[in-house]
Amino acid sequence: MEALNELCDLVAAHPDLLLADKLAWLSSRCGGGAAPGAAAPPQRASRAHLHSLLALARLLPARGAGAGAEAGPPPPLLAFLKSHAFLSPAFWPQSFAPAPFLSRLLPLIAGAPTSPALSSALSAALLAALDVADPASAPLARAFLAAASAAAPLPLLPADSAPVAARLLLEFPGSEEAPARAKGKVEDVAAEENGGGVKEAVRKFEEEEVEALERKEVAFRLIVHLVGGEGGLESEQVGKVRNAAAKQVRSLSDFLKIRKRDWREQGAQLKARINTKLLCCQAAVVVLVKSVSAMDLDSKASKDMLQQTLAWFIEATKSCILSSWRKLKICEELFCTLLNGISQITVSRGGQLLPVLLIP
Repeated sequence: MEALNELCDLVAAHPDLLLADKLAWLSSRCGGGAAPGAAAPPQRASRAHLHSLLALARLLPARGAGAGAEAGPPPPLLAFLKSHAFLSPAFWPQSFAPAPFLSRLLPLIAGAPTSPALSSALSAALLAALDVADPASAPLARAFLAAASAAAPLPLLPADSAPVAARLLLEFPGSEEAPARAKGKVEDVAAEENGGGVKEAVRKFEEEEVEALERKEVAFRLIVHLVGGEGGLESEQVGKVRNAAAKQVRSLSDFLKIRKRDWREQGAQLKARINTKLLCCQAAVVVLVKSVSAMDLDSKASKDMLQQTLAWFIEATKSCILSSWRKLKICEELFCTLLNGISQITVSRGGQLLPVLLIP
């Protein structure tokens, strides 16, 4: 594997070198896999096959330059994405961990120049992963989507990003209703919604399935790159995503107040819930910052939305500081993301919102 990486790094650094015969040999090691739409089970890949895919992916920038290699992504990489074989447990070698492989492959693909072939194949792969219904394939779909969201933005053309955006919007049901408007002072912004006390709050949050939170986090991290710009979301769609993100951020105050002993879940189950919820909220913060940044900064609606979002972030930041979970790494990272969001929003209108931070 190390020798393959060195060969590909050499070509990437010197695309003018004529190594087509060696690249053809490398591609030959990536054979196998089912054809797109094939009914038969996919052929099990070898470790050499997967290592060669990674090595080829390192060449994507050089191939995009069109020097020393034929234009376009290597056919084995396109076949890997188009076949959707990676969603089948039967495809992977025994005792092989797909998630680390995908977390290495997707950033390499994300760094490739955009091309129609790669964009189409990647879009189809994302849609296939989002629509997986087989429980046996669900962990593989989550691993692929998590790797893709961590590597985003992805090299998708507008025509291919549109169906992905439409499918991601389905991950936010019931988000058409706008969140409650911020009140006059920051202290009054996050209204208390626990009603029945701590037990009621615990029951409410435990109704959120961890898997559903994972899917929301991935959807937030993917769709944030489709806000604004050519081929981006329509204003109504942005509003739906913003409402879903606001719901997560506004729930942070109640969530972080719950102490460890108050949860019915304990141990690894509780740890998974805390980490997943805070990761989802962190992704939601990024969505809110991007959505308000894409608005017309001169409009009154934009100013109101900025003030409202800033108030939510300030309240959530206070909750992070006071929470018994504040020493968790993810809580510290969420706190930093919130502070970054506060700073971006504060300076977005030439510093007009600074008084909100300075006036108690």
